[in-house]
Amino acid sequence: MTMRTTSRPRSNFSYFRTLLQLCALISLTAAEDFYKLLGISRRATVKEIKKAYRQKSLEFHPDKNKSEGASDKFSEIAHAYEVLSDESKREIYDRHGEEGLKQ
Repeated sequence: MTMRTTSRPRSNFSYFRTLLQLCALISLTAAEDFYKLLGISRRATVKEIKKAYRQKSLEFHPDKNKSEGASDKFSEIAHAYEVLSDESKREIYDRHGEEGLKQ
């Protein structure tokens, strides 16, 4: 005699919760990009953000760094500083990532 095991089907709530967790994880990953670009933590102060921006912008300034892609990196650093140095933009970025800033 073979026992037949049946597994309970997952509820829609379980799938929704898993999907919500996945979206939150993706959002957090995206939100770290500007912080990683400047080499700072998510809890960095405005002073730390400014210091990191100055260091990175000097490193990648097109007049000082002639390597290919330096000017693009410089532009990305400037954009990251623009967002993270403004409290309202930073809050939107932390909650919704770069997509939130486009709206």
